[in-house]
Amino acid sequence: MEAGIAIVLLLLIGLVLIFLEIFFIPGTTLAGALGGLSLFAGLISAYIVWGSETGHYLLAACSVLVIAALAIGFRMASSGNFGLTARLNQSHAGSVASLNLKAGDRGLVSSVLRPEGKAQFGDQRISVTSAEGFIEAGTEVEVVRIADNVIFVKSIKST
Repeated sequence: MEAGIAIVLLLLIGLVLIFLEIFFIPGTTLAGALGGLSLFAGLISAYIVWGSETGHYLLAACSVLVIAALAIGFRMASSGNFGLTARLNQSHAGSVASLNLKAGDRGLVSSVLRPEGKAQFGDQRISVTSAEGFIEAGTEVEVVRIADNVIFVKSIKST
């Protein structure tokens, strides 16, 4: 392999790894460290093979690209639009609060509660936990309490 191709590959691999670290896998530092080492090796090789003038141009170009990527990455991270964090933090999917259930609501057990299972509340089939042991399917239950995203029910027969 010609020295020039090896140098260009080292520089490109270094830049790609640094961009991956900043934009796709932030916080791992492995890709960033390997990218920095690859850039360093490529730049040193460029100075040796092509001389100081070309080395200076490559150093300036790589510095500008890395600094621009860092600036964009920091801006994206500070704006909250980085990755899926904005959507995940605002999501209520799977949340008991979105079900509009409260203590005293009644439903019908659709699968045996041992102590967890499913119960039908209106048109919603919901995962619930028995507050009093096993409850057979077909038994009418009442919501006793809701804690830590878990709905606790008891059989209405036992009251």
